[in-house]
Amino acid sequence: MYNGTMKFVAPANQKIPEMESEVLDFWKREKIFEKSVESRPKDNLYVFYDGPPFISGSPHYGHLLGSVAKDVIPRYWTMKGKRVERVWGWDAHGLTVENRVQKKLGIKNRRDIEAFGLEKFTKECYKYTSETSAEWGWYIDRVARWVDMETAYKTTEA
Repeated sequence: MYNGTMKFVAPANQKIPEMESEVLDFWKREKIFEKSVESRPKDNLYVFYDGPPFISGSPHYGHLLGSVAKDVIPRYWTMKGKRVERVWGWDAHGLTVENRVQKKLGIKNRRDIEAFGLEKFTKECYKYTSETSAEWGWYIDRVARWVDMETAYKTTEA
């Protein structure tokens, strides 16, 4: 519960999942991440390049643990008054994606891909990366990571 002063005051009997949901909703509704960036001067930048996660599968513990660790640096510099713009990105890892799509389609080798059609196969790979990347938003919210996912870049082309 927010008491109007932008401070969170948890009721004594509130359950942690309820508190989590309330905090996440507040951050989104009030655009707290965006304000943390926009309130710092543009001429006081701290540039942080966060290597993108692999888009070759669903998020797992290893991805999330690394993501949390990477979030510490931008938050630290934001607290020190720097403007730290954080844009999400995706690394499609071509061969890994191709292998997953081949397995899904029952394709065994290059000749099978050619028979299936290279353009069709490429579209299937792009579809796979799009579906997989959609899962990340929920997870990133749950670990309280602040990044701009709306303007994310991908190392893929449709």
